[in-house]
Amino acid sequence: MRANPRVCVQTDEIQNQGEWISVIVYGEYEELPEPQYTAERKHACSLLARRCHWCLNALGERQMRVGENPIEPLFFRIPFSPCRDYALRMKRRSVNNC
Repeated sequence: MRANPRVCVQTDEIQNQGEWISVIVYGEYEELPEPQYTAERKHACSLLARRCHWCLNALGERQMRVGENPIEPLFFRIPFSPCRDYALRMKRRSVNNC
């Protein structure tokens, strides 16, 4: 993303197999280095900690505990323009409702 900061992110909220919402946003990758973005990084850490460190894989966790050089997390954001982005709600009809 450093080489090409123009990015696209998609997230989905699934109610059931036939009903979901997909949101796609286009924006530009921005890295959040220390010390300029200390407050933002701290806020992100607190939000991620609620998810039991879902973003850390087993190797990363091990290296952070026992490695000589702990892994420094990379924080970034993707600002986007709401007028360029959209949400798409899909509802699939069941075979019986055709």
